[in-house]
Amino acid sequence: MSSIETGLFLTKYQVGTGEPGATTLNLSLAVNTVHKTIHGIGEITQAVNPPVDVHTRVDGTYLSILIMGSPSILVEATGMPPVHWPDRRRPQGPGPVILHNFFLRMVLESWEGGGTAYYRYQNAQGEWVEVNDAPVKKVDTLASKAS
Repeated sequence: MSSIETGLFLTKYQVGTGEPGATTLNLSLAVNTVHKTIHGIGEITQAVNPPVDVHTRVDGTYLSILIMGSPSILVEATGMPPVHWPDRRRPQGPGPVILHNFFLRMVLESWEGGGTAYYRYQNAQGEWVEVNDAPVKKVDTLASKAS
């Protein structure tokens, strides 16, 4: 069993074709293999007018599955916009109700490999935008470059 299968590790993925003008989702995730959870941040961008720039705090789960006899990883997550809370040293009362702005379903060959993803996000106008069958590729992290 490799070290990536146990404990906690960081990973990054780029979801999208990478073509000019295409929507791109960048995910920076912490994977907890003990509880089979993921937590991190996502950034959705697209170079159009008006530009797409959606940020989300991602939380979800994963499980190992077999697809046509090949082991794969199914990741499902939701996201909410980041909240910048006021100074917590002074009582502020209950915080706001924050609605989800992101949903992800991603199938990976392995944590080190690529895969495909379906995701939807809420744009600046409050409309939901869906992206289907987007290619997923692992992006080198700073920690892996240093070793």
